[in-house]
Amino acid sequence: MGDNNSLIYEVDKMLVINNKPNNIIKSNCILDGSSYQIRVDYSRNITGNMYKSPIVLNNNIIFFPTCSPRLKEVSWINIKSINKLSINKDNKSSIIELINGNQLYFKESLWTLNNQILKASRFEFLLRKKDA
Repeated sequence: MGDNNSLIYEVDKMLVINNKPNNIIKSNCILDGSSYQIRVDYSRNITGNMYKSPIVLNNNIIFFPTCSPRLKEVSWINIKSINKLSINKDNKSSIIELINGNQLYFKESLWTLNNQILKASRFEFLLRKKDA
């Protein structure tokens, strides 16, 4: 939502936060007693993914970036909040339908977002396997 605002979808409400998406993610890493870079390095170490790595936040919540985290238009999606991924046939962009029914439109291709979801799912699987 512009340069310094983020729209956050929760199960039962939407919030507008006067902060960039990456800053919100980084702040949550710090609240968990870590840093964003440590979380990225941890993910890369476990998965081998070097680009657009998913990260884990408090209570094993996995988030993935929709595009490069270096870009200001990045969105961070919790994989457990996704109900469905589909293509927007009008302009070949993608739609993520959340479990609460909200639809989010992204310029990234269906293939790109699906790949990010697969990376995040694999990360979650490897974390569970590691903890077992």
